[in-house]
Amino acid sequence: MLWFAILLKASLALTCLVAGGIVLFIILHLAIAALGFYLYIVLELAFVYAIADESLSARGALNKARQRFPRYAWVKLKADMTISLAWALIVPGVAFMAWYP
Repeated sequence: MLWFAILLKASLALTCLVAGGIVLFIILHLAIAALGFYLYIVLELAFVYAIADESLSARGALNKARQRFPRYAWVKLKADMTISLAWALIVPGVAFMAWYP
């Protein structure tokens, strides 16, 4: 916290510059994390499609995975939310854990 105390004694322009840099860092970090999540899911789906259909090329598997990403992400989000709320919804939580392993 010493750096923050030193920063408070600094000029307003320097304080705003550092605060803006911190905000920019957080925004870029979240954007890169979201992009990484998207790429991870799409590549995993493409891998599954390429294994399931051997006649499918790598580009075809990636296109198919990108087309189906929103539906997969929505189902995955609903399944994860239901499983994580299993304390409040024990029976649906157990059912979804068995249904979506």
